[in-house]
Amino acid sequence: MSFHQIFTMLILFLLTITLPISVETKSLSPHSPLSPCYSRGSNLITDRITGKQLKHWYAIKRLALAEDVNGQPLHPTLHRLWKWAENGRHAIYIELITGSGEMGATAGRFRIIKLDPRGKRHISLIQLYLNTIDQAYIGPEVVRTDGLIPLKGLSKYERYAEVMGHELAHAYHILNDLERVHKVYELVEETNILLLAQNMDKRRFSQNFSGPEMLQRLEKRDSLLNELEPYAESIETAVWRELIASQKLRASNRRNDDQSKDQLPECSNVVIATEP
Repeated sequence: MSFHQIFTMLILFLLTITLPISVETKSLSPHSPLSPCYSRGSNLITDRITGKQLKHWYAIKRLALAEDVNGQPLHPTLHRLWKWAENGRHAIYIELITGSGEMGATAGRFRIIKLDPRGKRHISLIQLYLNTIDQAYIGPEVVRTDGLIPLKGLSKYERYAEVMGHELAHAYHILNDLERVHKVYELVEETNILLLAQNMDKRRFSQNFSGPEMLQRLEKRDSLLNELEPYAESIETAVWRELIASQKLRASNRRNDDQSKDQLPECSNVVIATEP
């Protein structure tokens, strides 16, 4: 069997186990504490967020959409990205990962799950690794070239919002450019699928995937990832500055705020979502 035949089979198999579907949620009662509120009113799709995680999601959302007394966004950069994602044509699934088997130092990740060759509606996934964000080191050793020390001076949910801004920036930058999204899917997603297959069965696949063709793919993948980071980091820096700038105002507003806003929405008229 040729390299490309194996590669095609792997993609078909792995897509079946990674496509964001919510079939497993159909057994949950709408009133179950594990059952989130599903909605098709937004293309930020929360089917993969459990009921226990909803408080984290709504805290992030509230920060993203926070406004001043005049109705102006407190965090305009994050607000614009959030509205673009909610109202855009592409599906962006959300996962909040809190388990112990997280990806090392990875705070967030943007993935293309299903590519629409015409660019009409791609299906993608943003993953936030909450434990990693909570435990992230903050110090001069991690300062970036623009002077930002990621997450410095931020509270728990502000940290999540900063990382969300970084991943939404990737989504905006990639999904809005048909040539770029094809390139990312071919060089990043497909290469990662091959690596996953190799790790799953090294004896079967090592001979096919360890040669010069795979090394060349890895080199191109890493080069592309390095090209994509500056844009997302510049957006993340803007989000961090806006979060820092609004802290005093939000603290003042919180003392006089309507406490009912902190309540999770009722799960009435629940819609169990399927893969669009």
